[in-house]
Amino acid sequence: MTDMQLYITTGLPTIAALVGILMNVSSFNSLSARLLASKTRWTRSSILSPVSSSHSLTAFLASKTV
Repeated sequence: MTDMQLYITTGLPTIAALVGILMNVSSFNSLSARLLASKTRWTRSSILSPVSSSHSLTAFLASKTV
């Protein structure tokens, strides 16, 4: 086995593993950001809005069912 074959057989799987780790980290970060944005949208529009604007719960639910 030549030196070049040794470098290829050890280097390519290492590079593939590192690329896989980077892709998993980036997908986890995008999923986390999407869930955080969904959480803040839910908290601001659905929970705080009716309480802060002093609308009744029935009026709020009626507006959401239309």
